[in-house]
Amino acid sequence: MEATTLSQETPQSLMQSLPTDGVLSVVLDVNPGNPINAGASLHTRAKHLMADLGAPEALLQSVMADLGSAQRTTRTRVYFVWDEHHHVKSQVVDSQLEIPESAQFGAPNLEPIRFSIQSSPRTLIALADRRWGRIFIVHLGAISELRRTEGSPLGLVAENLGHPAIERQTDDDHEAGRVTHQDLKFNKAFVAALLELQQTHAFEQLLIAGPVDSRSSLKLELPTALSELLLGEVAVAGDASPANLLETAKDTLESAEASAEDRLLEQVRTHNGVRGAEETLRAVQEGRLYQLLVAGDGSSLRVWRDSDGYVFGVYPEQGASPLTGRAVEGKSLRDVLPELRQKFGLRVQFLRGSKAELLMSEMGGLAGMPRY
Repeated sequence: MEATTLSQETPQSLMQSLPTDGVLSVVLDVNPGNPINAGASLHTRAKHLMADLGAPEALLQSVMADLGSAQRTTRTRVYFVWDEHHHVKSQVVDSQLEIPESAQFGAPNLEPIRFSIQSSPRTLIALADRRWGRIFIVHLGAISELRRTEGSPLGLVAENLGHPAIERQTDDDHEAGRVTHQDLKFNKAFVAALLELQQTHAFEQLLIAGPVDSRSSLKLELPTALSELLLGEVAVAGDASPANLLETAKDTLESAEASAEDRLLEQVRTHNGVRGAEETLRAVQEGRLYQLLVAGDGSSLRVWRDSDGYVFGVYPEQGASPLTGRAVEGKSLRDVLPELRQKFGLRVQFLRGSKAELLMSEMGGLAGMPRY
């Protein structure tokens, strides 16, 4: 099977190419480096995940036959497989993100892809040395260079043998001052470019990269609007390739993400966070929250939505919406989050492992932070 790479355009492209019914939709973590895929575990897990779906055997076997190839190429693979005039057809999407595993047969299930796109933060990497200022964006596990600006010259000083040492020292001091001034001008211009992107909501997180002196001087110029988004910094050469930069930044990005989750969780626990499905969803729909914390992917949390789209965290009395008087429909939180996120401008952070367990046990699996 040939696979495409996950991008912002993927959901729309799939909607145009997939049939409206009879589609086997499967999400699998195929990363060979993940311990859960040791030995034959992936094949066994895939069989269990697709059991009892009622999908034709040919579709199930098509997925199973592709797993070996998938493990050599990606981290998560999303399958859409269907029968077209007695021929198995497929669309496959590869991602470097963690997408919760799922399987469904019927209408194509695009929600895992939409959900991943909507919940994946965009990280801007500002790489500076004395020659170049380079701006990269990391999103959906991929990196691309947005802009490159020429910086100040390296300012190497040739030794002047025709003058006394004291005069050479004066020349050196003058040259050092000139280079410092050029560096300052360049940093201000570089920061202005970063601010321009930040003001157009091009990214949610910032990482600084480059030699240590360039990173230090650039950090001094960051205004509050950018320093609040700063995840950390990495040491890398100014002419690093995008692939090398992403690999170098990988551990820092993952560590920063974990630290940010810890801080958010602690804020909710000890400060003015809103807790529990009922209180949190009410605050969301009153426009009071900017950040949600969700246990897992939200699929285990049950909510109820009325015909006007209002979402309740507890089942209303007599099964009727107090707002419309009409019956409510049961949904998982995962089903309604994309709409809530878009309507109320939410950031959504999904917690896993021990953090998800803590969020579930102490706060019912859902919490949020107020805007003010």
